[in-house]
Amino acid sequence: MIFSARALDVLKRSQEIQKDLEFCSKDGELTQQIRRFVRSLEGPLRSQLKLEQWTCTEEREGSSFIWLNLFPETWRLHGDEFVAFGVSWCNPFEEEAEDPYVFVRTPTLDAFPGRNNLLKKLRPALVERGFEDSPDAEPYWPIWKHVSLEAFRSSSSFDVDALVLALVETFGRLLPGVPIIDGFFQSLPAAKRVPQIPQPERHLKLVAFLDTETAGTPPNAKMTELAIILAAYDEIGDQIVGVVEECSLKKPKPVDQSKVQALLERAEVTVAHNCAFDRAVLQREMPGAEKHRWLCSYRDIDWKALNGVAAENLQALLQAEGLRSGQDHHALDDARDLLRLLAVQRNGQTYLARLLKKTRSAKA
Repeated sequence: MIFSARALDVLKRSQEIQKDLEFCSKDGELTQQIRRFVRSLEGPLRSQLKLEQWTCTEEREGSSFIWLNLFPETWRLHGDEFVAFGVSWCNPFEEEAEDPYVFVRTPTLDAFPGRNNLLKKLRPALVERGFEDSPDAEPYWPIWKHVSLEAFRSSSSFDVDALVLALVETFGRLLPGVPIIDGFFQSLPAAKRVPQIPQPERHLKLVAFLDTETAGTPPNAKMTELAIILAAYDEIGDQIVGVVEECSLKKPKPVDQSKVQALLERAEVTVAHNCAFDRAVLQREMPGAEKHRWLCSYRDIDWKALNGVAAENLQALLQAEGLRSGQDHHALDDARDLLRLLAVQRNGQTYLARLLKKTRSAKA
């Protein structure tokens, strides 16, 4: 025999190995999913840390690194420069790969003459909270803290939701630095301050994300769980800026119809993934629920054309966007997952914006 058993086995698996290499390459799908993950952090950071009014920008270096920056407009410098807090991650198979990290961003000294004076005030407060200080004299990211991926790995899975919580918590440790940076900019002579352009008024729409769990088979399925998440959506900025209220009800506890009705009345639209089913289930429990304006993320978004997923299953769609579904299959998990999915931007527009736009067009 010319080839050994091991060689034959490798030859058989060569196509699979090639696919893995392409997946992990600099421009591969792993890099794309990491980018989508970093972008998706904007929502949790804004809603959980009350940063709704901060500006968010994205920066890239080559194909792998991505930085998500958040900052109030008062931290903007002349030109395109600014001071910011942020999150970054790189494809872990790249040569210069690192674990994701949370950082302070400052321009270099030539673009920001006051940089060293600011850092002198800022460093002690953040080093005390576990951040590291760069030995380099003029990096863009002089203060940072890595979040080790090892804590979220197991032999069979990776806990993405726990990683999100850890990154948000680490970012929150930067917030004691806000008054220090604010004070620094306020101390600058008026001539050196960037004139503040009035920010456009936000047009916020309240959207209810709803899911039900049932027992039995249609059309007689009985509702066992109901979850509603009321979120504020900025139509101009095309982003979900925060969660206003969550409601989770489980049988045999009776449904608080007045609370559910109040949430649905506050929302301009109610979104469900296959709303025909959820609406019918809720209607049997609460006659009149069908009168609210319902949108269907299952039927009214062309998922195949946008992200290549043929199946409209919620978990498959989350996976295609680099998002992990809830660990337990409960109504509240699914409602949260639906919110996260529709907050994703695809080709410069969120899925929620596409859903609202298509529905408005159909109504017109």
